[in-house]
Amino acid sequence: MSLSSSLHNALSGLNLAAKSAELISSNVANALTPGYARRELSISTELTASGGVKINSVHRHENQAVLGEARIASAGVATAQTKAEFFEKIGMMFGEIGSDHSLSQDMANFSAALTSASGNPLDQTRLGQVVNAAQKIATRVQSIAHTIQDEREAADNKIGIVVTSLNSDLQRLEKLNQQMLRSEI
Repeated sequence: MSLSSSLHNALSGLNLAAKSAELISSNVANALTPGYARRELSISTELTASGGVKINSVHRHENQAVLGEARIASAGVATAQTKAEFFEKIGMMFGEIGSDHSLSQDMANFSAALTSASGNPLDQTRLGQVVNAAQKIATRVQSIAHTIQDEREAADNKIGIVVTSLNSDLQRLEKLNQQMLRSEI
């Protein structure tokens, strides 16, 4: 074995030891970091005349089933929170049952105005009360419809932002994958 072959073997071994020490320190430093998975080197012998070791890749060890379940659970929590916020806003628009500022109270007032007007259908005051009560219901229903439409538009905007961000992340990931394929570790 020549001196250059010996130096090449030693250099490849030192590179392996350095990369291995880097991975071990990263694994120890991030052991308690949520979402971090242990990484490990994949190595092989070089098939050249001089020999040596070659780092093939860095493998990330993770349980795909657990990771998939965690993502599904996280998505479920986000969905539940979004729905809860939406229903809370809509509930505020309808008002609390029994409250003076609720749709149910507006309907009760309308019913009472109709009953009162039916007792004397020619009384303009009573008929005016029916019209006012009906207008109040129409205004509240229109307000509820606008709130629902605004929430729908806000949801569509949020979806658009997330899709744009995801597409950007996927493009960066594709570039990183291409860079990794072109470079050696």
